[in-house]
Amino acid sequence: MTPRKFFTILLLLIGLFVAFIITASLAPINYEGSRSESLTDRPIEVWRNLVSVEIIPKRKPDVETVDILFIGDRGEVTWRENLKNGETRTMRILERGAPYYISIEQFQSSYGVTVVWEYSLRQVNDETIVTVTEKSVNNNIWLRGYYTIIGRNTLIKRELKSLRVSLFQRLLTTE
Repeated sequence: MTPRKFFTILLLLIGLFVAFIITASLAPINYEGSRSESLTDRPIEVWRNLVSVEIIPKRKPDVETVDILFIGDRGEVTWRENLKNGETRTMRILERGAPYYISIEQFQSSYGVTVVWEYSLRQVNDETIVTVTEKSVNNNIWLRGYYTIIGRNTLIKRELKSLRVSLFQRLLTTE
């Protein structure tokens, strides 16, 4: 490799890194977005899937184990999700209105992101329309830059996909 080619590649990499840092720095720390999807399951089946903390490792591919930290008399639940990459996030159910609404807060994470997830369900004919709303605060500049480049609604899409796959798996294992 010639010195000129080496320095050209090096300058290009430095330029990409600087562009990433600028993008991440200019991206808002707060984000709010929502997305809706139609599922063939009834609202009660979707709702049960969302509130069943013990099945989270089966539903979310990045979660290795779940530790239940608190269960209250009125159904309040707090748990820690231990991720496969060694990170953790601590969650709690903020509000529930069976079977059409649930709000879950990720109030602590080892990677600097807090989120309130709201799931609204409504039945239309034989389908359930699921709307997932994310209200997040991302103090991690690296993740904020990454999510800005690939799309801030990436986590919502991932959440809907894991819900869809989990409901399908349940359908396959139900007799």
